[in-house]
Amino acid sequence: MYERKIKRCELLGAKKFQNVVLGIEKAKFKFVKKIFPNYIKYYEKILDFSRDRKLKKIKSEYTAKEIIRDYKNKKILLRKQYNEEQNLNYHMNMDKPTEFMKYLEYNKNIHQKGLIGNAVAIPIALGATIAGVGIALPILLLELGSAFINFECINIQDYNIYRIKEKEEQLKRIEKRIATKNVQKYGEASKVIDRAMQEGKEIPHADDIIKNIKTKEEAEQLRKMISEAMENRQSLKEKSEGGMKR
Repeated sequence: MYERKIKRCELLGAKKFQNVVLGIEKAKFKFVKKIFPNYIKYYEKILDFSRDRKLKKIKSEYTAKEIIRDYKNKKILLRKQYNEEQNLNYHMNMDKPTEFMKYLEYNKNIHQKGLIGNAVAIPIALGATIAGVGIALPILLLELGSAFINFECINIQDYNIYRIKEKEEQLKRIEKRIATKNVQKYGEASKVIDRAMQEGKEIPHADDIIKNIKTKEEAEQLRKMISEAMENRQSLKEKSEGGMKR
């Protein structure tokens, strides 16, 4: 069932256009890091403004805590994407493969709305071009280009959605196995991080996490978690630098 849909997406250019998107993604992160070194700082200020605006409307303490936690997670994901130079919409987290689906659906929805806007604007721009309005032709060309990009991006999302659905049960088993393994390896360390995450409005610093350690096992697991995270980050950096040299 999904195999036929996947092939249809491939015929419509999913693989080729996805390679283009991934190439643009890599160039975008390099550009942002070079031209806007304070990107994270300023974007987090925008998130803080949005968070505080929501908190002003909330009277429930529980809901306020959930909003604060949600914005902390958004900042963590922002930093993860920035450091790894990978958008969540195009790269699966192998620890949580089925979670990828929500990012695909979110991105698809954005491009569907864009395509609807193109469908409204193109006839208007075409009519204005035929009527001889000077600025209409560039607008028409821009809308046609935008429509093509939106269509291909929707096609990419469908391509990846179908691929996930085709192996959904297998991915769920992998996710469950990894989750069980991570609980065994880092269950105590995650308790430390969770306690630190509940304090204040901002992402906890190293000192905040350390002061929440209560047992020797928590300290050992946390040290191991940090060590492996640093090794993975170094590995990603080396791969990125190797790709630039080739």
